[in-house]
Amino acid sequence: MASTRAAIWPKATRITFSARSVIRSKPASRKITSATFGSGCISQVESRKLKGRRTERFRLQLKIVIISTFDFRPSTPLEGATMPETIGFIGTGIMGQPMALNLLKGGHRVSVYNRTRAKTGALEQAGARVAASPAEAARGASVVMTIVSDSAAIEEVVLGKSGLIETIGSGAVLIDSSTISPAVSRKLACHLAGKGAAMLDAPVTGSKHGAEKGELTFMIGGDPGTLERALPILKLLGKKHIYCGQNGLGLAAKLAQNVIQSTMVEIFCEGFVLATKAGVRPETMMEIIQGSMARAALTDFKAPFIFRGDFTPYFPLKLMHKDLELAMEAAFAQNIPMPAAAAVKEVYGAAKAQGKGDLDYTAVVTTLEELAGTKVRAGVSPAQ
Repeated sequence: MASTRAAIWPKATRITFSARSVIRSKPASRKITSATFGSGCISQVESRKLKGRRTERFRLQLKIVIISTFDFRPSTPLEGATMPETIGFIGTGIMGQPMALNLLKGGHRVSVYNRTRAKTGALEQAGARVAASPAEAARGASVVMTIVSDSAAIEEVVLGKSGLIETIGSGAVLIDSSTISPAVSRKLACHLAGKGAAMLDAPVTGSKHGAEKGELTFMIGGDPGTLERALPILKLLGKKHIYCGQNGLGLAAKLAQNVIQSTMVEIFCEGFVLATKAGVRPETMMEIIQGSMARAALTDFKAPFIFRGDFTPYFPLKLMHKDLELAMEAAFAQNIPMPAAAAVKEVYGAAKAQGKGDLDYTAVVTTLEELAGTKVRAGVSPAQ
C-alpha cells in the first residue's frame, strides 16, 4: 500500500502537515521581493528608489464598491462609445473566445490574436479580424483586452517582441483580465503610462458559462476615471463591475477569492470521499448537505459534474494551482500565515503532477479517490 501511495502522490508534491512548515515555509518560487499589493509606479517588485524620494510601501486595503447602472453612470465614455469601437483582443481560450464574441455581438470591430491561431477560427467566422501579433491587434484600437494564462505570458504580450506596447496609442485603455501577480500588473501599468495609455487589472469570476452569457463579475483595480471610460465595453461582458481600488487590487481580490473557491471544492471532495468510503451514497450525502448550513452555490453547481465524472474544463486545474501559488507568494511577502491554503495547494499540485492539469479543477477529487480506494459517483455502490 505504501508503494501505491508513493506512486499516486509524488515525493515532490507530498503534504507536510507540520504547523511550522505549513505556516512558515517559503513558496517553491518566490518572485516578489517587496510588498505585493502596492500602489503606483514607485512600488514595483524591484523596489526601485527615485532620486531624492523614498519608495512608499503600502499594505493591502480593499475598498469594495459595487457598480451598477443605477450608481455609476459613465460621464466621460471612450470617444464614440455609442458608435462601434475598434477593440484589440488577445487570448482567445476558454474565457477569451466567448468574451470576444460578445464584443462582436455588441457591434464593435474586434481584432484578435492568440498564440495558437486555430483558436481564433470561430471568431474569424463571426467577423473578427485575426492579427499576426499583439502589436498588430493593438494598432488603432481605443481599447485592448487581454486574458492570458500567467504573468510571463502577459509580460510577453505587452513588452515582448511585437508586443502591444509598440503600437498602443496615447489615450487607449488596456483591460487585463488575466489572473497574474499584482506586482507584475503594476509594472505593466507604469510602462503603459509612459506611452500615454492607461491600464485596468480586471480579473473575472463566473467561469465559461458566465463568459458565454455576458454575466461575468469583474474585480477592477486602477484609476476610477479610466474605469468610468471603459465601463460601456465592460457592460457587454459582465453583470457586475466591482471597483477594488488602485492598480493591483483587483488582482488582490481575485487571488483571495480563488483561495476560498479552491478550498471549498477540495474540502467538499474530501468530505464526500470520507462518506462514500464509509458506505454513504453521494446522492444521500448531497441531500444532507443541501439541507444544512454547509450548502453553497458553488458546490451545488459543481457536484453534478463530480458525481458523473465529467471534468470538462470550465476552469483548468493547472490554472487554479497557479493562482494558489500566486496567493501564497503574496501571503509570504506580507508575512501572512495561510496553513489551509498551503495544504490545499499541495493537493492540487499532486493532481497536476498526475497529468490532470488540463481537466476542470474539480478533478482534484480523483486524486483523493485514488488514495482512498473509492469513487464519488452517483448511481455507483460505495462498495464498488
